Amino acid sequence: MHQLASLFINGHSQVVCLPEAFHFDCKEVYVCKDPNTGNIILSRTAEPWQEFINLANKSLNIPSDSMVARKVVPPQKRK
Repeated sequence: MHQLASLFINGHSQVVCLPEAFHFDCKEVYVCKDPNTGNIILSRTAEPWQEFINLANKSLNIPSDSMVARKVVPPQKRK
C-alpha cells in the first residue's frame, strides 16, 4: 500500500516529510537514485563498524569465536 509524503523547500534543500509509519530510528540515512526508474531510495545507515563486520563475516567465513581465545601479552618495557 502506498502512502504520500509531503515535500517542501528549506533553503537550498528539498525536505521529505515521511508518514509516521516510515520514520527512521537514526539521525541520517543513505540516499540513492535508481538509474533505471529515477526512484529515490532512502536506506537506514548501519552502525559504524557493523556493515564492515557483516561483510567480512560473509566473505571470509570468520568464526564468531575467533577473538575469544587469544593470548593477551603485556606491553613491552622500553628504555
